[in-house]
Amino acid sequence: MTDSIDSENSSAHSLNSGSDCKEVHCLQQQNVAKISRGELEDLYYQLHDENIEIKKKFNSLDNKYKIMATRVMRLSREHKCVESIDREEDQRQLQQLRQNETALNAKLTVLRGQLASHTRLHSAALSKVQRPRPHRCSRICHSGRGNCGKDDDSILAISRPGSQSRGQSRQRSSSLTGSQQGAPKDQHGLAKTNAGLQDEITRLQNKISTLQRDMLLASEKSNTRICELETELAKHLDKDTAENVELIKARRLSKQHETALISLQQEQQMTQRELQACKAALTLAARDQDELCSTLMKERQKNTDLHQENVKLSQTCSSIRDLEEQLKDAKKENAVLKEHSNRLLQLKTGTADARSSPRSNFNEVHVVAQTASENLSIMPDNNDSKQKLASLKQEELNLQQEIKEIQDEISVLNKKLLQAKDERNNLNEEHAKVLRECLKLRTELIEPQEERKRLFQQLSDIRNESACLVEDLSKSKSKLEQQKKDQQDLLLALQEQRATNALEKDESIERTGLNYSHPLASIANRQLFHAPQLSSGSGYFLSPPQSHSHPCTPRPRPRAGDACLALLEQTAIRPSSSSFHGVLGSHGSLQERFLELCIPNGPISSSLTPVQPVSTEEGGNSSKIASNLPVSEDKHESQSIPVSPKIRSSSYSHQHNGQTDTQRELDKCREVLRVQFNLNSIYKKEVASLSNIVQSLTSGTRTQDDS
Repeated sequence: MTDSIDSENSSAHSLNSGSDCKEVHCLQQQNVAKISRGELEDLYYQLHDENIEIKKKFNSLDNKYKIMATRVMRLSREHKCVESIDREEDQRQLQQLRQNETALNAKLTVLRGQLASHTRLHSAALSKVQRPRPHRCSRICHSGRGNCGKDDDSILAISRPGSQSRGQSRQRSSSLTGSQQGAPKDQHGLAKTNAGLQDEITRLQNKISTLQRDMLLASEKSNTRICELETELAKHLDKDTAENVELIKARRLSKQHETALISLQQEQQMTQRELQACKAALTLAARDQDELCSTLMKERQKNTDLHQENVKLSQTCSSIRDLEEQLKDAKKENAVLKEHSNRLLQLKTGTADARSSPRSNFNEVHVVAQTASENLSIMPDNNDSKQKLASLKQEELNLQQEIKEIQDEISVLNKKLLQAKDERNNLNEEHAKVLRECLKLRTELIEPQEERKRLFQQLSDIRNESACLVEDLSKSKSKLEQQKKDQQDLLLALQEQRATNALEKDESIERTGLNYSHPLASIANRQLFHAPQLSSGSGYFLSPPQSHSHPCTPRPRPRAGDACLALLEQTAIRPSSSSFHGVLGSHGSLQERFLELCIPNGPISSSLTPVQPVSTEEGGNSSKIASNLPVSEDKHESQSIPVSPKIRSSSYSHQHNGQTDTQRELDKCREVLRVQFNLNSIYKKEVASLSNIVQSLTSGTRTQDDS
């Protein structure tokens, strides 16, 4: 802010100076003819210097404007909010301000005390002035008459409010008393003096009232002024505190921006150094590559020269082959000539046959002559060919040596080429490494953005997962509520079914009027709940053995299966149709197991009628009894059940076995209830763990959003 104000002041000063200079120049333009050349040059140089200074100031202002624009852009581009101000420094500043406030309040109290003391002193002085003096009054009273006493009393009563009026009245009263003592005692003079005194008293009273009003107004004004000053002081204190807080915030922000700028500048310097190092490495690699390219070009030139020499050598070899063929032909001709010369020698020596005909001799002589002439003609050619052969052999030897040297050079050059290729590959690898490092640097620069994107993606995934978990929880809650509703409906259906069964059985008992039934017939004939969801192998009816006891037996004993079913109804076991696929996923199987444990083996009747259990002791008799029992097709109709004497004879054995069966059933029910309690506890634990996981996920997402 101070920099901007200074820049504005400097710009205003420069503009003012420029306007002043313009006015001076306008005045000077009128007197150009009167100015000398030197003065004109001085003025020109002054204008030139001023122009340069103005340009410099303009450039500096432009730079400052650009810097401020960049700062504003940076501040506007910042997405994250600046952290809150440190509380310690704020508290320190607030403590300082409070101390200043206490000091100012103390000063105010001191000033108020001084004002109060001043007002007290002033009032005391006024009261001292207002007090009556008895010795003067006594003198006046003794010297004058009764009227004088009355006048003095009235003057004393009126002279209490003001100090100036009191002094004047006292002086006048003293002068009047002196005149009264000296003057003659007549009534007319006293009346006049009394009238003048009364007029003066009224005037003084009016003056006192006006002065009192002025004092009240002045006190009110002073009080209002004090209140205004206090309010202004409080406002100034509030403004100072707000300005101090804003200054602290601005300083904190400037410090944070400076630290961020320093860190960014350091990072920029590091990156610039790395880039310079990479550029230097690249320049070195480029130089090495240029040198290798030049060496490769030289080697290629040498290779082309060697190839040309090789072509020349191949041509010389072909010429040597032609000469060798010519030599072979010459040798063949030489052999033929030797044969002819040998024949001629034989003819000359007479070794030839004499029997040969003269014609053959003539031919032979002719041939010999021809051969001799040919030999004479061939001899110089033969000598020339021999010389050529010798020279060609020498050339061949020289060429072979040159070929060997060339082959050695080619092998050396091939080695050099391989070395150059290796060096080039190494340089290429180094160049690739440098490029990889550059790419790594670029990726490192890009990595924060990618990490930010990845974190945002993870955030979105976590939010989606939390939403899915919340949906699953809501679904599970809805399932549980639905299961509870189904359970309640099933319990209501059970109660209704039991009530209808009890009514049907009571009606059947009333209709039949059988007195020989078992005391537990009401419990035995009670139809139990058969869930249609269970399979045919898992649902069975529980019925006690149909045995007849003595008619004087006590009240019937309840069955353990009914008690277990009541307990299960109280603990709210879920039906198998709406089994929870979570912790209690095997709840339906548990219920089936409970029914298998509690209910003896026996088929389910289609009409939900009670079936006689099969006893292990009776064997085939029980099956006969079950076959003899009639099954009612209609629910509302009941038939008489014929009882055989075998049932009566086996009633006591059934009673003894019933006790053991009930004990077993009770044990099984206890086990089932224990399992149910354990499953419920596990379910509660898992629900609590799921709620904790959801809470942790939501808190993690909130913390990530805040960060």
